[in-house]
Amino acid sequence: MAFLEILAAASFGAFTFITYFHHGEHHLYGVTYFTSFLLICASAITYLVQKQGHTLHEALGSTTQIATSFLFGIYTTCVLYRISPLHPLNKFPGPFSARISTLWLFFQATPRKQAHLALLDTHNKYGKIVRVGSNTLSIIHPKAVEKIHNTCLKAPFYDLDNPNTSIQSTRDKALHDQRRRPWSLAFTETRLRDYEPRIKKIHQHLLARIDQDSKNNEDGQSNMPVDATRIVNQYAFDVMGEVAFGSHFDMLNTSKSHKAIDMLNESMGLMGFMCPIWLIRLAVAIPGLTRKWWQFTDYCFGQMEMCRSTKSGSPVIASTLLEPYEKREPTPFEKNILRGEAQLLVVAGSDTTSAALTCALYELVRNPHIKTQLREAISASLSPGETEIGAHDVRNIDILNGIINETLRLYPPVPTTLWRLTPPEGLWIDDETYIPRNVIVSTPHYVLGRSNDIYDRPNDFIPERWPSKPGLIKQDKAFAPFSVAASADP
Repeated sequence: MAFLEILAAASFGAFTFITYFHHGEHHLYGVTYFTSFLLICASAITYLVQKQGHTLHEALGSTTQIATSFLFGIYTTCVLYRISPLHPLNKFPGPFSARISTLWLFFQATPRKQAHLALLDTHNKYGKIVRVGSNTLSIIHPKAVEKIHNTCLKAPFYDLDNPNTSIQSTRDKALHDQRRRPWSLAFTETRLRDYEPRIKKIHQHLLARIDQDSKNNEDGQSNMPVDATRIVNQYAFDVMGEVAFGSHFDMLNTSKSHKAIDMLNESMGLMGFMCPIWLIRLAVAIPGLTRKWWQFTDYCFGQMEMCRSTKSGSPVIASTLLEPYEKREPTPFEKNILRGEAQLLVVAGSDTTSAALTCALYELVRNPHIKTQLREAISASLSPGETEIGAHDVRNIDILNGIINETLRLYPPVPTTLWRLTPPEGLWIDDETYIPRNVIVSTPHYVLGRSNDIYDRPNDFIPERWPSKPGLIKQDKAFAPFSVAASADP
């Protein structure tokens, strides 16, 4: 094949990157690009064989050379731009390979499935603002959290479950504001009191389960160790199933995992690798690879549909979210929203709670003096003759709130990926640091929680730093484990 034809193909690849792929978002179209590329190659081979009289071997060879040259032009231009001084993020420090591709973070997280530790090591080496991808910055500047989450939009990462869209994953501000109203109604003071009897029922199951597991020995004495992580996980999912849909997963009573939770656990493994969104979207398109996730989503939506068809006297979260559809069928678009909301109820309401509660128990075991303080504070808050404390009363127990905040600081349920996209005008972090427009930024809360610039003695578990020792907090606005502002989790 003539050299000029190969050069022309490579040049056209470079032109394609500069004029098309360099602009906009493309993560939702990976399968379309791939199939279109294969179709064009197949058409070229057919043309060469049928119209030009080439043998199949010749046609395959010529098409492969042209296609390879075209791809070479695209990716060479892409890489050269990303590592060049022309790139708007060139001034920010970071690993050289991270400049080329966000896959750098994927390879850092893969060995341990602990991306938060990889980011902690990276920030310790490179500083407060680190380039961790071709167009991605990880930021632990004390002033960054409030500015980023008040100003920036949600990044392409939130399209991972598209077309299903929940209030947490929607990138459309108008749609987010629209969905926020029913969510707010589901968590009013009145509704929270309505949920208390349901929660207390599961609470009794929890106590019975702990008692049962601690007596699984020959003499029947309560002296056996209990797997708190497993029990707390089952408790969190049972509570959320009961409060969200009116029917719990019955895991505490049966001591067995529910099939839906097994599906969730099997499908969430991909998230531990910090895969780029384009790779996740390609994985979603491969039959069978994400089957468990879609089965889990179908189960959650089935529970939502059951709530819609079965009227219950006692309100649940789903019934509030379904109120707009009492007299009409939801449109296909609205069904995708409800599918997203259904799985969000289970995942965000249970998985994060389970992780936080487990870590809190871990710290209480490590710090028995704090456990004693908590017991004394709870006992003091009870009226004479009372044995249980209501949800409204716990707000006034400073040591409990301090334990919760300190747990979320050291062990944030979402330690890394609250990705955001800088606005068209860009973003000033401080008087000297400007982030260009359309840059993906993240404030890894695990790393923030261990920053000496934000907390005094950051690695110590000190609940008192929140209610009575504010001097141990240097930058209180940097604490936002569930995001902030209107885009925060409801």
